[in-house]
Amino acid sequence: MIRVKVPATSANLGPGFDSMGLALGLYNEIEIEETEGGIEIVQEGFDYKNNSPERNLVYRAMKTVFDECGKSPNGLKIKIESNIPATRGLGSSAACIIGGMVGANAMYGLLGPSDILSLASKMERHPDNVTPCLMGGFTVSYFDGKKVTYSKIPLGEEISLAVVYPDSKLSTGKARTTLPYKVPHRDAAYNAAHSALLVSAIAGKRYNLLTEAMQDKLHQPYRIKMIPDMEEIFKIYKDAGAYGCYLSGSGPTLAAIIATKDKESFSREVCEKLSDKNYNFDIFGFDNMGTYVKKL
Repeated sequence: MIRVKVPATSANLGPGFDSMGLALGLYNEIEIEETEGGIEIVQEGFDYKNNSPERNLVYRAMKTVFDECGKSPNGLKIKIESNIPATRGLGSSAACIIGGMVGANAMYGLLGPSDILSLASKMERHPDNVTPCLMGGFTVSYFDGKKVTYSKIPLGEEISLAVVYPDSKLSTGKARTTLPYKVPHRDAAYNAAHSALLVSAIAGKRYNLLTEAMQDKLHQPYRIKMIPDMEEIFKIYKDAGAYGCYLSGSGPTLAAIIATKDKESFSREVCEKLSDKNYNFDIFGFDNMGTYVKKL
């Protein structure tokens, strides 16, 4: 039997559209066992769905690896424990893809991390979630259609990520329909400068710079109409002392990097101001290990 533990992720981080992401201390677990025949999938936990194997993202990711390796098991029993909410901007699809690929590769051991990242990015269509999901930490990555080039910065315990999300879902595909085909050159220059500032702030632990560094003009202004209360919640975050806040992935999760030592007071203030609204709130630490696989 193979057991895979795979973290949730948060991507874009404001100006880092389709390139920046970080891994969170929230996990899905997948157990894989080879059988004599047939495909059995048991799924439990958050957003449980009893999909056929052909529609199950974990199995589809596994099959991609099997096809790449030219190998195929006789049968499989796959148990998925889902703790990452789906279609909320917390990397649930990346977790399924990376978890399935790492688990499948553990059966035959023919692919390296770079191979898995390339296959996962082709399946996900961008690397900002799959890279921190596999490698952990804060990552900046680029996918040229064949391979992923990335850099990783470990994250310290002195910061945490606060998240607010509604019960409603928002698909990445739907969120992308709001984005323009072209943007003004000044907006691209703005994001290039803010992306560089963001990486420098994280690397140097100059978290006071994040308020400015997480400003964005490429995707958040266009998606705001799809995210109720986005501006209000950002103001609540800032008033409560957040270093910086942003739309996680394509939403609807709204995230803030905060000082871990302040998380109790931060939680009180945010929850009090959102008490009349139907939102979920949580605070997570960061994961620097990435996906973990073990043969039992």
